[in-house]
Amino acid sequence: MSKDPVDRLRRLKQTDDIWEGTIRLARAWITPKNEEPFRPWLVAVVDKKGPMLVSKLSDDPPTNDAVWDAISRAMRRPMIGAGRPRRPAVIHIDHEEHVKALAPKLEAIGVRCEFRQNLPVLTESLVSMEQWMNRGQEPLPGLITLPGMTPPLLEHLYAAAAEFYEAAPWRILNDLHPIEIRYPSDASERYAVVMGSGGEIYGLSVQDSLDDLQWMLQDLAPEDLPHDMSWVGLIFEEAPAMSYDDLDAIARYGWPMPDKGAYPLIYRTGQEKQLKSPTRQDLLWLAGALPACVMYFKKHLRHSRGVVRPVELTLEVSVLGSTEEVYLRVPAFSTRQEAQESMQAADPLARSGRSMRTRKQIKKNLTKALLEDGLMSRALFEYELEEHIDEYLQSKHDDADKYFFSVTENSNEVAMLLIDEKDVVHVNEEALAILKKLWQDAYRGNLVKMIPDMAAELASGYLYIAGVKVVGSKPKK
Repeated sequence: MSKDPVDRLRRLKQTDDIWEGTIRLARAWITPKNEEPFRPWLVAVVDKKGPMLVSKLSDDPPTNDAVWDAISRAMRRPMIGAGRPRRPAVIHIDHEEHVKALAPKLEAIGVRCEFRQNLPVLTESLVSMEQWMNRGQEPLPGLITLPGMTPPLLEHLYAAAAEFYEAAPWRILNDLHPIEIRYPSDASERYAVVMGSGGEIYGLSVQDSLDDLQWMLQDLAPEDLPHDMSWVGLIFEEAPAMSYDDLDAIARYGWPMPDKGAYPLIYRTGQEKQLKSPTRQDLLWLAGALPACVMYFKKHLRHSRGVVRPVELTLEVSVLGSTEEVYLRVPAFSTRQEAQESMQAADPLARSGRSMRTRKQIKKNLTKALLEDGLMSRALFEYELEEHIDEYLQSKHDDADKYFFSVTENSNEVAMLLIDEKDVVHVNEEALAILKKLWQDAYRGNLVKMIPDMAAELASGYLYIAGVKVVGSKPKK
């Protein structure tokens, strides 16, 4: 018997079978302990009549020799249940470079090797194997597979998302600064909220209507939201959170990602908290809205020193070679009163006087900020307290108070201002330090008594205010 491996393959019985072979990244992640997760490379060969002949995983991209070894093994020792050793008439492979390298070797044993981009039988055969590797979890549908989606549109979306990530608007904006967006500029409004000020999830949440925005601002649990409500999300994640189809498109077209944790995951979700595919209209909207947001961030936030000033803009953006107009208003609520009135119009519980969020949670947040030296929010001061300074000065003078302070809480953040005896305004930690110095040993006891009243007023939609007289009286509301 010949010891030449090629001669031994040539001696195998040849059939009229057509085989399909692939060299691709597997649709599964390997997660070694204390190492970065990675997708292994897969070499697989299947008979078009159905059975899998060979499958092999490797950490690194297979060489031509490794692919040849896998194909040789499929002929010499096919997997159990895949039939007897044999040669096919033709093998279709989905990688052109490997076809060029392997064709002469296969021709030497009487087998044609041809390039085919689509391998339907092999793709179907891999589904069950990849489901097993992913422990039965259904893969997230890829944006690239959605009806009407094209590589140029997805490339534009990913580039816009990368610019959004690099602008890092969450360093300044939070859910106190909802953005009203109309795109096209004469279309209905959608409302976007920047996520990431808490340092956990970074991205953008987009509500389809003002009512939906109001529900979101109430900090309700998902099960307490309207059953038919859904919204669009764009969050930045590491590669394992993405769909395999989109990861393959990113690799195929060479689209750059700004950071290993900045892969843009775009989805729709709702009360059930399951991630679903966005609509084509959602993606077209983001194609215009994201560049407009980035323009606003760069022009109005980059040198703002953390101050978010109200703006109303109509911006021109380029979307796939076409110039489009996008309307933005920041914040979507120009005043706290407007926000409250809009919430009350949308929420019957608010109209009946019931709090939109529990007093218990507000009390907890106030206690942490005022008694436990928790952080306070400059953005919240600017959004809710700053516009009332002239009004507070007048009240202080009318009531002959030595000091005057106001406290607010929103979305688990707390802010405070204090006006001293010389009418100088102090904010947050600085204001708190003056109040501690003023009340000294009585500070904690006073706040313990006052915090429940603060929580009650804030839960009812009002700012908490108090005037302070230095001699012979208690703090007066």
